[in-house]
Amino acid sequence: YEQAANAGAAARLATQINVSVLARVGSACKKVSAFVADMLLYAGDDERKLHEEIVLSLLLAQVVAMTTLSPRLAKHLTTSRSPHAVAFSAWLVRRTMLDEPLVAATDAKELLGALAALAQQPNPPEGLLRLLDDLRTALAQGGAQ
Repeated sequence: YEQAANAGAAARLATQINVSVLARVGSACKKVSAFVADMLLYAGDDERKLHEEIVLSLLLAQVVAMTTLSPRLAKHLTTSRSPHAVAFSAWLVRRTMLDEPLVAATDAKELLGALAALAQQPNPPEGLLRLLDDLRTALAQGGAQ
């Protein structure tokens, strides 16, 4: 995490090396995915939790699957409702389902359900209704998976 927090090519390279190592270990031990997903949510502070570049790298390398991450994020959203977790979850859905379709909506059903529940609350988080509308439109047009 410390390496990823520093901007620059060296930090990105270090992140990619670490993700590659985790991918290799994960291919031998299937418990790595669940362990890494838990670490993403239960790290010491919000800045270390749910780091966008790291999570996206882990998803792309298939170290963590959205089917593993989605229920954990959904539970985290419903229990903590931290603004950082909500913003991260909205970013993740937009990035992986709309901007660069990497995962199917069915793989993130728990996360989408938690975001939909937050959208039904009085004063939903800014941008959440727009995200869900964009996703509905994309799904209806066959753009998102």
